[in-house]
Amino acid sequence: MKKFLALAIVAVMTVALFAVGAQAEDFSYAHFVASGDDPCSGVTFSGAHTNMDPDAVKWAAIKYRTVSEKDSGGAALTGQIYVQPAQEPCVKVEYNHTQNWETLVLDLSGCAAWNSEKYTQTNSIRFDFLQGNKVQDGDSIDIAWIAFFENEADAKAYNGTQDTPYCVSTPTELAAKAGTNQVKSIDVVAAEASSAADVNHSVVEAAGGVGVWLNPDNPNPVTVKFTTTGAFTGINFNNGQGGYWASCVGTGTGPEADWVVELYKFAYNTENTLAQAPAAKKEIHSIGDSNPAFDFTFDSQPAGTYIVKVYVTNLDHEEEVGGETRHPYVVLPAITNPDDTKFEFNGRAFNLVVIGEDKADFFAANPEETTAPADTPDTPDNPGTADAAVIAIAAVACLALAGVVVAKKVR
Repeated sequence: MKKFLALAIVAVMTVALFAVGAQAEDFSYAHFVASGDDPCSGVTFSGAHTNMDPDAVKWAAIKYRTVSEKDSGGAALTGQIYVQPAQEPCVKVEYNHTQNWETLVLDLSGCAAWNSEKYTQTNSIRFDFLQGNKVQDGDSIDIAWIAFFENEADAKAYNGTQDTPYCVSTPTELAAKAGTNQVKSIDVVAAEASSAADVNHSVVEAAGGVGVWLNPDNPNPVTVKFTTTGAFTGINFNNGQGGYWASCVGTGTGPEADWVVELYKFAYNTENTLAQAPAAKKEIHSIGDSNPAFDFTFDSQPAGTYIVKVYVTNLDHEEEVGGETRHPYVVLPAITNPDDTKFEFNGRAFNLVVIGEDKADFFAANPEETTAPADTPDTPDNPGTADAAVIAIAAVACLALAGVVVAKKVR
């Protein structure tokens, strides 16, 4: 009976720990699950740089939450970071097993392999997210980001919001799977929306297949205009199988693709809207012919009309892959027969998922495009900025002069 109770308690604790790893937070993170011993995955970079400079970058910070605590022998699980191509020594990651979110700062300068002579494949690192005498199937950990810095002060001050990292691995890059071993899954857990009831709203429930290409033959950006009746905090692509497809050296399909997704608040018409600064922007460096990890969350946007724009930035890049000269590409999930009163595409339609308030009629008809008002010309009755400044200065000068006159009279 005691043995049965002990097993039951262990089972309940295991379920509780798994629940901790799956819960939503107010930020997104990657949930790593091992399938056996020595699990690792290639992790890419985004931010200011998509390639590492190991001679300049000497510090890192990692935000994590432990789920599994010990290996099969009872030793505390750790992690490791290797340069690419992987070689000893590694950078040890000593987790604090509290099952709470922690931030660990790492000094990379002590690693003899962390230099440009040995670290030559600088578009990724090998991340052994769990290490021990024997990692078991199902062991897991949550990672919010790994950020890299040129100085210790920035590494210690970083909380995931500053623009100080030389480069950073967000959940999108953490889940890139640029080469894996003993990995059961790496799932991106989206940030909890402003309302716990926020849900996914798709242009269509299931996409018709892959087919909206962005490549040298189709170089123009693709856009979609839509109107929401509720607030939203993120977007993604989904066709039931993955978010998008991109060229990959490893599969012989082409060079790695650099691409951008931008969100614009609609103003008057499409041309005027796209001439403004985007409300949110996500830069992606894709590795993998089937790479569904796409995490684009942002501050809550109010109900209204928006345009999403997608384009590839390195289409001119050429690289010999599989004996042929190839260019990068990105392919979005194609759809047919979208409601053209609610979704306006500049070309072939692609599926889009908007993460927003749980409302039955989340998408509404788009407004008509109108002419943006012209800038008001400078006239004597309506001075321009420069003329207004001159008048303001003259007014101040007159007031100052009047003060001097008054002062003389008082004397």
